[in-house]
Amino acid sequence: MRRHLRALALATLAGLPALGAPPAARGALLGRTIASLRFAGDVPADRPEELARLTDLNPGQRLTEPAVREALRNLFATHRFLDLLVEASPSGEAVDVVVRYEAAPVVASVRLAGKDLPARGRLRDAIGVEPGDRWSSPVAAEAARRVRSLLRERGYFAPTVDVGVTPTADDTAVDVEVRVGAGRLFRTGAPRLEGPLPEGLTAAALGGGKRAGRPYRDAAARDEAGKLSEALVRRGYGRAEVRFLGADPDPALGVATPRYSVFAGPQVRLEVSGIAESEVRRHPDSPWSRGDPPDEEALRRLRDALLETYQRRGHARASVEVTSALEPGVESIRISVVRGERYAVSSVALEGAAFLGPREVLPSLATHARGLLESGRLVDRDLAADREAIAAAYRARGFADVRVDPPRVADGKAPFTLEVTFPVLEGPRSVVASRTLEGVAALPAEELERLLVVRQGRPLLPADVESDVVAIRSAYSGQGYSDLQLSVLTVPSEPRADGTRPVAVTYRVAEGSRFEMGKTVVRGHRRTRTGVVERELAYREGDPFSFSRLVETQQRLSRLDVFSRVDFSAFPADPSTGRRTVLLTLSEAKPWSVTYGLGAEYDSGADRRFNPRLSLGLTYSNLFGRAIVVGGEARYSARESRLLFVARERNLLDWGIPLSASVYVAEEVRTGFDVRRGGLWFDTERRLGATVKATLRYQFELTEPSQDPGLDPDERQNQKNKTSSLGPGVTWDTRSDPIDPRSGSLVVSELKWAFPFLAADSDFVRLFAQGTLYRPLRGTVVVLSARAGATESWKPCDEAAGPDCEPNLTVPIVERFFAGGRTSHRAFGLDLLGIPGQTLNEAGEAYGGNGILGANLEWRVPVFGDLRAALFLDVGNVWSDWRRIRASDLRWGAGVGLSYLTPVGPLRVEYGWKLDREPQESAGEFHFSIGYPF
Repeated sequence: MRRHLRALALATLAGLPALGAPPAARGALLGRTIASLRFAGDVPADRPEELARLTDLNPGQRLTEPAVREALRNLFATHRFLDLLVEASPSGEAVDVVVRYEAAPVVASVRLAGKDLPARGRLRDAIGVEPGDRWSSPVAAEAARRVRSLLRERGYFAPTVDVGVTPTADDTAVDVEVRVGAGRLFRTGAPRLEGPLPEGLTAAALGGGKRAGRPYRDAAARDEAGKLSEALVRRGYGRAEVRFLGADPDPALGVATPRYSVFAGPQVRLEVSGIAESEVRRHPDSPWSRGDPPDEEALRRLRDALLETYQRRGHARASVEVTSALEPGVESIRISVVRGERYAVSSVALEGAAFLGPREVLPSLATHARGLLESGRLVDRDLAADREAIAAAYRARGFADVRVDPPRVADGKAPFTLEVTFPVLEGPRSVVASRTLEGVAALPAEELERLLVVRQGRPLLPADVESDVVAIRSAYSGQGYSDLQLSVLTVPSEPRADGTRPVAVTYRVAEGSRFEMGKTVVRGHRRTRTGVVERELAYREGDPFSFSRLVETQQRLSRLDVFSRVDFSAFPADPSTGRRTVLLTLSEAKPWSVTYGLGAEYDSGADRRFNPRLSLGLTYSNLFGRAIVVGGEARYSARESRLLFVARERNLLDWGIPLSASVYVAEEVRTGFDVRRGGLWFDTERRLGATVKATLRYQFELTEPSQDPGLDPDERQNQKNKTSSLGPGVTWDTRSDPIDPRSGSLVVSELKWAFPFLAADSDFVRLFAQGTLYRPLRGTVVVLSARAGATESWKPCDEAAGPDCEPNLTVPIVERFFAGGRTSHRAFGLDLLGIPGQTLNEAGEAYGGNGILGANLEWRVPVFGDLRAALFLDVGNVWSDWRRIRASDLRWGAGVGLSYLTPVGPLRVEYGWKLDREPQESAGEFHFSIGYPF
């Protein structure tokens, strides 16, 4: 109460002279320039510069009543104060402002005290208070309530909970101690059933009471309600329902009796004809299999599901009838199924469709004629969906009055076939006669007009109207008009002789008031610095108020992985400024996370065939309160040991640049040799625009095998490698979809400079670029991709390796170019494309080159649903030196493939033929993969 009275007093600008001074004395200070702002209270101010930013009482600003009101509101909203007082005193022609406060205590430590407490960890979590939180009486009461509730759920019905606080030595914080006496653990009593029960049915008869005498658990008592209900259903009471009402504790006996409300209802008798009763009971949509009461809605759902089941099996003219009859104490449910003969759809046609042809409509329908990939089933649900799909296709093209009547189904020419015809009444096509904007005053009408898609003389399409509504709302929202009211009025005229109907379109705008972003009050963050939160704001003070920017801010903060919850709200606008203060309430997640794994590996060639695999990881997600993620992982097995340390800074030095760093050491035991490796790398990236991203990586890697591991692609990473490199890259991505692109382009370029440093001796520069173009073509997609790369090595060749030492041999094999396989040239196996003597040895094994050139042309054609076919042409090769690239060395291949689109990308099966097959080469290669090759 004291705080509210004080706030009301301060709303009139309390100051020096004192609150009780005449209004004239207070008014003499209003309007003056503020010379200084100071915070003074019972404890030193915590981060006073942050508090000052929440006010408009800073030096150079004017002292006004609205500024004081806003300052008090914002400072109270931080939950850092119990009381506030604003004082002002003359300082020449200016004023000095002092904000006096009584700080809300900060929790220094939290201790749970008590003997023989159950589930101490859960009790500690139930307190819900952590060091750094603000402390108050309501917080103490809520902590005690949660502890009592948890103990009651675990069978302790008479606990004692006492919350005490002790000020710290400097009187700036409090130590919280929650003293808990769990009391007596109650045992579970025999369940008590309330409600009319059929004669002879008791809890024991239904299998209840098995937990009698055991320690009481609230969760177990609730579970028993479901078990009792299931027992009644098994006895034929299909509509039975049992609800848990709570437990009655008896302190004298130490027994808690669970109480249940029981409704048994009549016994349900099921009679089935035409099919087996078990088929009805086991059906996925049957109330008996779902555990639901067989009420009217459940029986209707079952009838429709049974009908659909048999129609999808080919019984197009099946019928299902469900009836029920109620007798004293018994409800009889009769289900009659007549399956009939099996039929297949032989043709699907449109009648009356002139604007849209069968090729434009029929592929999108669920009902299809029987074919190679189609079963030709006739299903009522599909027919209803097809009617709506046809109508939607017409409405999307401007036919607002289209009508699709129920389809006619007639016997086909062949036995047991059906012909389906959808009657379509197209109606007139709506055409825009005029388009008008009404009520526009705050924004230039000409700019809004340019944003609109609906134009005079064009067909009136619902999608275009919706696009215009979004454009108008976005334009106004971006300027702070969050209360905009917008309506669309369409006035049709009489149809014309050409089959079109003119429609006048009017967008009526009620602009409302304009608001701006005010201060941002952040609360709830204990470890995280306020500056870390503020840098994620998608707006600045004074920007037009926009809920979309608040949502973007919420998403940015959530992506930090520091907060378990991010909520925002906006205070009402200040009438004098039109600004709305934003309140961000945060809940921090636990910063520590631990991962571990335990397994076994089998090695038939080892002395011990089974060996353990162990892993342990530890991550801290908010180092120094800057949302820096640091972590480490250790793995051990008989074949591999590895240590990995990582750190990720999302905003290096507040420059908006993320930085990741990793360091690792590992030792592996391979068949016939060992490998030691270690390294570190730094990664950063920066967006240069909506479609352009720049990356930079420094990498230091040492790999030392005990002997040559060979040229197998799986062993390439185990080849000797001592590289220190710096690599910038640029990506330009305008694809319509990253998983299934249908238009746009993707260009990736990378430069890598390796230089001698410490133990690293590699010395080369490598450039690689790949560009892919996607273009739609009459419902299909044409893809053109090209890649080129060149490496220049400055390391002298080892003449001892042979007189014909190629320049690619001075570059570590993992840094060379390879081609062949599902993502480059599909007529060849993985990495097996090359030139004998340059990048292929006598055995046909690839060892990579310093030059690469390749291109791909692919035509992706939809077949049905998410199934697609592809025709492709691949060309390319790999050379030992980029100066040796010759068009005459290019190898050509062509092939076909099928792909099925899944949420993680297309599953692809492809075969490529060599068009210029050499002696001893295979005719082609088969590939299976996930994701498009480019």
